[in-house]
This record gives sequence, C-alpha cells and structure tokens, in this order.
Amino acid sequence: MSKPLKKDATYADLCAVPENLVAEILGGELYASPRPALPHAYAASALGIKLGGAFQFGVNGPGGWILLDEPELHFGADVVVPDIAGWRRDRMPVAPMGPYLTLAPDWLCEVLSPSTETIDRVKKVEICARESVGHVWLVNPLLQTLEVLRLAGRRWSLLATHEGGPEHELELKREIVSTIPAAQVIVIRAKNEEALANRMARDKTLMPIQTLILIAESRHALALRPIFKRKFGRALEIKKFKADFEFNHPWISTSSSFTWFFRNLILGVCVGIRKRTGRRLRKKIKSLFWS
Repeated sequence: MSKPLKKDATYADLCAVPENLVAEILGGELYASPRPALPHAYAASALGIKLGGAFQFGVNGPGGWILLDEPELHFGADVVVPDIAGWRRDRMPVAPMGPYLTLAPDWLCEVLSPSTETIDRVKKVEICARESVGHVWLVNPLLQTLEVLRLAGRRWSLLATHEGGPEHELELKREIVSTIPAAQVIVIRAKNEEALANRMARDKTLMPIQTLILIAESRHALALRPIFKRKFGRALEIKKFKADFEFNHPWISTSSSFTWFFRNLILGVCVGIRKRTGRRLRKKIKSLFWS
C-alpha cells in the first residue's frame, strides 16, 4: 500500500507533486502514485474503447453518457483521480472547460494495481459513497476479474463478480444494461418470437433501428434468424451463447440436439415460404379454403 506523502495536505501541495506521478488527496492525506504498468493501462484503454462507443457515441448502444479518462474530481477537500468516470447527459450535457470537476459521476471505474489496491478499495470507495456515486467497478487486470458495486443508501452492496473469458460475456452485458437509465429502456412483451418481431417493427419509438443485436442461445438462434431478418434485414446482428443450464421458459423447451435441429429447420422453411409467397397469394389460398 502507498504511504501518504503529507497529512492535512492542500491543493497547493498536490500541485507541487511532479507531473510524472498521479497525485490525490484522500481524507486530508496526499498520495502520489507512479504511472500505471502496461497491464493496468491496457485494461483501462480497452474498457474505455468498449464502453465509449456504446454509451458515449451510441454505436451499438444507448448513448446518453459522457465518459472521461482520469478526470480530476474535487469533492470538498478531497481530490480523486479515477481511471474512468461517467456522467449521464441529463446531469452533465457537455464536459466543462475547467481543469477539474466538482459534480460527482454516476459511475466510476478503478483498475486495480498491487500498490494502490487498498487505497482504491477503502479510501476512494468511501468517498464515492459519501458523494452518492451510484455504481463503482473494480477491475483487476492480473486476475481478470470485475467487481460491480452498487450504492444502497450510504452503503455498498456487491452486485456481481465476473471472471475473464467468453463464457461470462452474457452476464457482463446484463450488468451493463442494468446501468442504463430507466427512461432509455423500452419493454416490449409478446407471446412468441414472431409476435415480438412484429411489435418491435411497429414501435415508432424504436424506429429507425440502425443495429439490432439479438442475444440468443445457440440452439435457438437458427429459428430466430429468419423471423427477425424479415423485419430488420441488415440491421440484425445475432450473438450466440451456449447455455449450461436448463431452460424454463414458455418459448423454449429443453430437448435433444437432434430434435432442436429439425425444429429449427422446419420453422426456418415455413418462415421462408411465407416470405416468398407474398401477401396477395396467401389471401387467395385462404379464400380457397374458407369460401
């Protein structure tokens, strides 16, 4: 753990720290840390790129956020420099011109290093709770873990812990989606897949859809593709995942891979026939049977 350089420190003391060190005042104590090692820098950069496109610029994501790398945050006498911090645009429409911010972020991320982990986990997290930061992520690039903390009142609750690897990507995406403001979440319910696609295509609040990412279990993806492709065309992107649990859902029933293959094949053929026959021809066929 880094030791404080000075107690009862002032902002003038912080400004006197050499520029090659990251200086912070936490609880009246001045800390100075060297620039992060390459694994730390790589993790912070990758996370910023991944989240920035979706949450700041709205590329394959909701947008509506401002994300800053290593902003200087002034909370009373405390000066905190997190690795990444995010503000919803309804609270901070544009980034101010000054050298530091006094508005607490909605979300904050610290990439842990062995020399600063205790400071990040204890002192910084306590300050974030005091300033009502809603969510804090703690990323350990060496262990490849992500801890998600959510503020409940003035206390932190461990919402989730994620480990590295593609098998945990779905859980991580669920956590990211859970941080989106409720005003940006649209709930659409339907009795089956085709009804869901129809309702989404008719919902004016969603149109036009530039990219629709459909996360589907691999056994179900083949059947979903023709249904949603017919409505959304090139905007559709399907992400497959392999479930290691048993489904308990009215749309999906657990069965053998052999049964799933023919079920998806038949459903795909039926949807393709409906697409090619056209609306008028279907009406003629119906009239022959119902006349």
